[in-house]
Formats: sequence, C-alpha cells, structure tokens
Amino acid sequence: MKKYLPNSPDYAIMADAPSTGPGRVIMSAARLRRDELLGKVDKNPVRSDELKHDLVYILGQINVLNWILELPDKARKVIDKLPETEL
Repeated sequence: MKKYLPNSPDYAIMADAPSTGPGRVIMSAARLRRDELLGKVDKNPVRSDELKHDLVYILGQINVLNWILELPDKARKVIDKLPETEL
C-alpha cells in the first residue's frame, strides 16, 4: 500500500472515500462497471481477436476494478495497525 499511498493522511482519505461525495460517486461507478463486465463474461465468455471483446481483456478490467474497490478497506486495515501518534 505504501507504493500507492505514500503519506499517512492519504490512508485516511482513501479509507473515507466511500462516505465522501466524490469518493462515493467513483466507487459506485467502478462497482457498476465491474458488475456490467461480470454480466458480459457470464453471458458470453469469448476469446476474440478484437481486444475489447476478449475474455482475458475483460477479466483484466474486472481485476483492476476489484482492486480499486478494495482500496478503502486495505487503507482502513493499515490505519487500524498504526499507533495513534502516527495518525
């Protein structure tokens, strides 16, 4: 996590993202897009020469969206382990 959130205040911002206006919008959009892609893969998993329709490409997008959606929880876990003096 330090690679992506190098400063202690960044962890608090990320952990609170789902409850802030802009963070809530971004997380909601990521969740909707992930669910849309999951539905596409469930209905018609296809290997294709056209990259945007290829199963592996779509699964990669889903993986990235899952990573983004997990960031607030990962940040919260880091915060929970920090001594109070570092918050």
